Amino acid sequence: MGSGGEVPRVLKVPEVAPSSQSRPAACLPAIRPDVLALVGLTDQEIGAMSARLAGLRRAGYGMDDAEQIADRLLMRDRTGLDMAACVECKRFTGRRCIAGEPVGLAHELRRCPAFRSVTE
Repeated sequence: MGSGGEVPRVLKVPEVAPSSQSRPAACLPAIRPDVLALVGLTDQEIGAMSARLAGLRRAGYGMDDAEQIADRLLMRDRTGLDMAACVECKRFTGRRCIAGEPVGLAHELRRCPAFRSVTE
């Protein structure tokens, strides 16, 4: 407050007139689909992604491959697809299935009657 109980004046922001040298902002690059798919992760999804990345890295996958597989599993979860990957199964030993099911690519999504989640 000013002296004598006066209310101070509010400053006004001047209007900005475009200059003859103004130009539009450069176009921003498009967001990659794999990054866009990760927008808006819930706390539960973040936890699942972290656990999957750690498990895939322990299984010998490189970081790029592990991220792609974890992204695919996230999309599977979000769409409610009833398929799983061998790398998510308790019965997968890294090279073979102890339940005797055929194993192709360990990160490939499939429907398997012997599947048991590592989180169960």
